[in-house]
Amino acid sequence: MTAALVDTNIAVYAYDPAEPQKRSRSEELLRELSQSEKLFLSVQVLNEFAAVLLRRGRAGKSDVDILEVTRELSSLGTVLPLTATMTWLALQAVEEHNLSFWMP
Repeated sequence: MTAALVDTNIAVYAYDPAEPQKRSRSEELLRELSQSEKLFLSVQVLNEFAAVLLRRGRAGKSDVDILEVTRELSSLGTVLPLTATMTWLALQAVEEHNLSFWMP
């Protein structure tokens, strides 16, 4: 398996009891990538993950629980910083691979 930059949806599904099939597959994927040291997360993904959990009150978690879950998630792999260079690389990938680009 090659290295993977995980999307926010994968992280959210891994902690969402409302979607058991998606949760199971997301947990499996995160576990496999983490164990093989090929899991990469961006700071943006961590922020979006926390925002989704805070907004939707996923699994009845408190703010403290969400902080702990976000720490747990970030400990599974390498967290890539949000820098100007990362933005430039993302824009290059948009062009090369016909990807979308998140904008606030």
